Amino acid sequence: MVAATNRDLKAEVAKGNFRQDLYYRLEVMTITVPPLRQRLDDVPDLAALFMANLSAQLSVEPLGLTPDALVRLQSYGWPGNVRELRNFIERSLLFGELPLDDLGDQAEASPVVAAPLTDSLLMADVEKAHMLAVLTRCGGNKAKAAELLGLSRKTLDRKCAEWGV
Repeated sequence: MVAATNRDLKAEVAKGNFRQDLYYRLEVMTITVPPLRQRLDDVPDLAALFMANLSAQLSVEPLGLTPDALVRLQSYGWPGNVRELRNFIERSLLFGELPLDDLGDQAEASPVVAAPLTDSLLMADVEKAHMLAVLTRCGGNKAKAAELLGLSRKTLDRKCAEWGV
């Protein structure tokens, strides 16, 4: 993603592709935030924040961020920036572990190549794993699990029937 600069927006205003009044409303203050790879000291705080917020949102126990894990997280270049870190933490919570080996070395961090579709998990697999994990933590109590998941009991029953649970 390329960040728009004042110059870029001004050019779009001139072309008629961006509203002039909106441009002047946005022009009040420009905030430049360097990419995460240039501020790796922020990684531990961001990881802890994402871990706390996402574990509550997903109704799962937060994973421990050991000093070794934090060093490993800081050694990665985060080509996807803060969003990549957030996604990594969310994926870790869904699967119950920090897959630090997936990060590779700093030298490997530059180009991000998507895994072939056959190797990737489908969203349905992630949904199933999460729902079953919450159901297990609730001791099989579907009403409580449905409430934590933000679903109706009927929806959870239907999903469980689909999965043969």
